[in-house]
Amino acid sequence: MSVYETGRLRIGTSFADGLCGGERGMWEAHLDELERTFGVSREPTWLYLYNDDEQTRIAEDCGYEGLLMGCWRDPVVRSIRLAVPHELVHAWLDPVQPRGLPVLSEGIATRMSGLVMSIGEEPFVPEEAGPLTLDDLVRDIPPGKYDESGHLVAWLLATYDADTFMTLYAQTRRGMTSAELSATFLDVLDRSPEDVLLTYQATARDYYPAMGGSACGRGPRIPWRDRAATWGTDSCADGSRYGFEDSDQVQRVTIEVATDGWYLLDPAGHEASVTRCLTAPADETEVLHRYLGWAVKGDWERRVPLIDLYNPRLAQYNDEWAEHELELTAGIYDVWVRRRAGEPPDEASGVKLIELDL
Repeated sequence: MSVYETGRLRIGTSFADGLCGGERGMWEAHLDELERTFGVSREPTWLYLYNDDEQTRIAEDCGYEGLLMGCWRDPVVRSIRLAVPHELVHAWLDPVQPRGLPVLSEGIATRMSGLVMSIGEEPFVPEEAGPLTLDDLVRDIPPGKYDESGHLVAWLLATYDADTFMTLYAQTRRGMTSAELSATFLDVLDRSPEDVLLTYQATARDYYPAMGGSACGRGPRIPWRDRAATWGTDSCADGSRYGFEDSDQVQRVTIEVATDGWYLLDPAGHEASVTRCLTAPADETEVLHRYLGWAVKGDWERRVPLIDLYNPRLAQYNDEWAEHELELTAGIYDVWVRRRAGEPPDEASGVKLIELDL
């Protein structure tokens, strides 16, 4: 049975607790970006949500053994909340190629999941150290290597374009031989897979900004007035909060800081944190040593900015914001605010990011 409906999703749940509206809105925004970027669409689809501790049940319902965060089996996406953006990509690309080449299929789903794409500390090759090979492109991708496949897809999209990538996606498939894959690469990219991989290894950036509705910088934009960006809160049921009606929730907003300077976050008695978004491809030396001020993180540091929505304690909230000025560089920031269960909507009780005159 459908518990919630959005423009393109019919949502059922394995749990009785009410799901806040922020996630449903984020999933629709995710599909907007997916359709706009890759020119894909499909009829409204079923989404069945499980509790985070039901990964064994998901695996059983999807026909696997062990633990599973989600799967797409036409006509139903089955998933815990964190994996929904990933699985929606599989569902929306299914009409283009229902048997996608694993490195591209898992790579694009990971690329669109709100993750900063990083080259990672280990090579892509599942069995042994070494550079990517043609054989690696035609084999299944183990879950531990999804990030590496996402990084390869990020490079492909940056080097070519979304239309070219989708042509490659449509013309490749699971189970291709190396010879078939080589012929397809030559036809679509006018280069052999070996040449593409060598160029990737030589030219890829360490980090690529996140994509998708859950990516850093996709929250509601808060305008500046009188040197302050101020916002209240709406309801859980049909507003922008994330989480469940009967437990604490989080609210995410996005603020553009136009100039370098000193700022102060007044959380109005709430726990809060600040994340600086990566907005352009960058290498390690460009992001790792950048000074961001007291307790301000970059989404490239944690790779998964959306994790804060599902486990707020991992956000390293700090309740002493009023005692610390923030030295911020110009850029895009997400601010996360912990909201209490049952906290009524109140647009007047403003959390503020204030530009200081120091």
